Amino acid sequence: MKNIKELFSKKTTKNKIMTVILFIVIVVIYIEINVLISKFNIPDKDLSKSKLYSVTDESKEKISSINQKIKIELYNFDEYLYSSDIANSVDLIKQYPKINSNIEVTEDSSTNYEVPTVIITSDQNTRQLTVDDLFIYEESTDTYAQEAFDITEQEITNAILDVVSDNKNKVYLYINHSPYGSSVQTVFSILLRKLDNRLTEIYALDLSTTGNIPDDCSTLIIPTIGEDISEDEKNELISYINNGGNILLLQESPKILGIEIPNFQEVLNLYGISISEGILMEGADEYKLGSVPEFIIPQINNKSIIGNKLPENSKLLLVDSAKINFQDEEILKQLNVSYEVIAQTSSEAYLRDDLSNTVYEKIESDEIAGNSIVSALVKKEINENITSELIVFSNSIFATDTNISVKDEVQNQTKNR
Repeated sequence: MKNIKELFSKKTTKNKIMTVILFIVIVVIYIEINVLISKFNIPDKDLSKSKLYSVTDESKEKISSINQKIKIELYNFDEYLYSSDIANSVDLIKQYPKINSNIEVTEDSSTNYEVPTVIITSDQNTRQLTVDDLFIYEESTDTYAQEAFDITEQEITNAILDVVSDNKNKVYLYINHSPYGSSVQTVFSILLRKLDNRLTEIYALDLSTTGNIPDDCSTLIIPTIGEDISEDEKNELISYINNGGNILLLQESPKILGIEIPNFQEVLNLYGISISEGILMEGADEYKLGSVPEFIIPQINNKSIIGNKLPENSKLLLVDSAKINFQDEEILKQLNVSYEVIAQTSSEAYLRDDLSNTVYEKIESDEIAGNSIVSALVKKEINENITSELIVFSNSIFATDTNISVKDEVQNQTKNR
């Protein structure tokens, strides 16, 4: 089993995993659902006879009625047009003025930007995207090479909608009791920077100092509890939930962290959930990466509120993930709690409670844990007018800036056999 601190001591390698980008999409969808902002859900791409990606009707519908002047500036793309992926992205961006005459696209070879950059500006707001924001990258299980999936239309359309919006979401990052210590904001820097670019104001929340969660908090992000919370913090979190507060929780297995969290468990009890002590191992080859059972590629529920808004072929990679346990239906009914699965393992997964055992094959003490839930959207009805929502992942590593080499992990495991 990987030690969390060990993961953050790894150096960046050529063959790396970076599913944090997809997680950012999930976070943004979640926040926007809660503040009732209608955003763009990217459908299948349309490759026309002219070999250009066409802007979809859904995007046209969102953009055509905008009556503000929008300027889209493309910097330093000209040197990268030999790449068909980047050339297609530029061609698609140039179609936006045809949808709305208030939109202007310009190109500049300025050296002020080290990488190709898109600046989208309205009278009151600005969004900046780099070429990497226009793609989701996944690592091939066969070649260990990165594959790019184009999300240009989703990013550009949403950026335009962002800069004409007067709404700014205030998201608070709960920095208390983190296993990442004082580095928690650095560890999640990509996530925080991307959210900030989404016209979301990010604030660090030290509840032991402030004593309360601000009233303007649209979402509270809890990036893993590494030690139990205090009685006062527990009571404040319970009050926040009972007033309709929304939470995004990334929680590792308490056993892998070497902790007990009775006070924090009382908070989770409001939603009828707990996080397993053991960690999940994937038995199905197609749902693990590089033959490493700890590297789980869960099945995303495309019928869920979150899943059906994700780009096609979206994948997450969880490392040493725990299992999310729900109370039985009768208790959930008493708690006024309902949930839908966002992601789960295959039917061949198993749960390992003996974390000292590093054997990859299933052993006798492992528990059968097929179709285990690793992410869910949980809704708790407080009364007719108030509902608290929780998105929970039983893992946090995947959402950090950490780069893990699957190739190196496979080679190390082979040497140890």
